[in-house]
Amino acid sequence: MKKIFLLGLTVGALALSFFASYSFSQDMSAEELAAVYENRSEFMKGMGGNMKAFSNFLKRGDGEPMELGSMAGDMAANAGQIPDLFPMNTGMAQNEESEAKANIWTEWDDFVQAAEDLAPFAASLEAAFESGDAGNIAAAVKKLGGEGCRGCHKKFREKKE
Repeated sequence: MKKIFLLGLTVGALALSFFASYSFSQDMSAEELAAVYENRSEFMKGMGGNMKAFSNFLKRGDGEPMELGSMAGDMAANAGQIPDLFPMNTGMAQNEESEAKANIWTEWDDFVQAAEDLAPFAASLEAAFESGDAGNIAAAVKKLGGEGCRGCHKKFREKKE
């Protein structure tokens, strides 16, 4: 599970380095747009997979606390990459499968802040796993999901059925 997330981050980082040099005020080719959507989707699925692993730990005791703590640490370290995954003109209007609302770009500073806010929640979860305290782990998972992930998704994402 962790390997899949790390692979997604590696692929995403390589793509971001390519796209970082590209001016997104210009039109992108179909191939470039497809790469943006693919990288964004893989990155977010990795984050979602981590949240599922944290939830499964709480519900069924699945997973090893040290590995899960490392996953939370990776989330904290990589949260700052999220805005780079959303270049201008890559939302729902450009791709019917996208869940990115247009207000991401009209409220860019708020979007960037929401991504930055994810890092301390994930870091707190990492510390909770390191402590081994079940109550702290449960509280940190709830905060990460409720205030971190949902804090951004509620405002900037339209979930597709």
